[in-house]
Amino acid sequence: MEIDDELRGVFWDLRQIGDADGAKYTDRQIHRLQVRILDAQAHEDFAFRLCQLIHGAVFAGGHNRRSQSYLEFFCDPQAGRASWAGAYFRNRLSADSDDAPVAAAADRMLLRYPDRAAPVFVSYASMPLLAAFMDFLLNTVHFDTVRDITAPLESPGVSYRQVQDVANALSRTVYAYLREHSSPVQEIRDFDTIARFLLKASRRNDRDDFDAGDIDDGAILDFWREHSVLTDTEFRTYRKSFLGFLRFGQMMRGDDLRAGFDRPVALGVDRMGGEWNPADPGSPEIDMMPDRKNVAGDWQTGFDEDEDGEQRQPAQPEAERSRISSF
Repeated sequence: MEIDDELRGVFWDLRQIGDADGAKYTDRQIHRLQVRILDAQAHEDFAFRLCQLIHGAVFAGGHNRRSQSYLEFFCDPQAGRASWAGAYFRNRLSADSDDAPVAAAADRMLLRYPDRAAPVFVSYASMPLLAAFMDFLLNTVHFDTVRDITAPLESPGVSYRQVQDVANALSRTVYAYLREHSSPVQEIRDFDTIARFLLKASRRNDRDDFDAGDIDDGAILDFWREHSVLTDTEFRTYRKSFLGFLRFGQMMRGDDLRAGFDRPVALGVDRMGGEWNPADPGSPEIDMMPDRKNVAGDWQTGFDEDEDGEQRQPAQPEAERSRISSF
């Protein structure tokens, strides 16, 4: 999926939120947030769950103390951690009981509504991503819009139907913003499938995450072999898998490049001061510098791109075409 510079900048800014103890959200959390927001069906459910969390945070923040008391939870730099979120609600809400409108159990917050028999719950594990969604809203549609739409959630007697209405209004607002700043959603679903595959492969090798360097011919071939046989796959052909990995890798390398601009390494001779001298054989990054004399050739995708942006195979010599057609 293509997103414009403004939306790309929002996701980049979310990575910078934090304090002296570190970033509020991990890169993986931001990636998961991006996948869910850019999927229209997923962000509708996301908006509904966020509304439940807002209503619960109103109770935890002191219902009648001040307007928008829920921001005490969402704006805390620790809100990106599930353990902190659990402690926050357990310390401020009563334990689960049949008559409490909002209660804190061991692993979840429970909410009860006058027009719904069964309680609704929000797990503490899901709260960091929902907090990131709130930060996304505050950086896109902005505080005044969020405040006005979610105002009914601050009422102690809010109904389940009202929560649904608020969630629908919030979802429409997000959709309107995304329609102006992104392209159709299928590509981000493909990216999520590829990311899950790479993460699984990394964990088999005792690694916690993956990076752009994990995308190579072997990874693409393994992915295609695994997914092409699934009944509901979007990756029936190798071409589809290859182009999906190509775009996913371009997105990841773009993020790495922006990170380099934001946190550049100083060049110089003062190694004790954190500078890097690329001409010094003792520089820690010296092994990463390619020797152009030993490079066999630049990697070729096997496809060219025409003036309309469509992928096409490059022209081949007549002898080569004859050899291929003989198989």
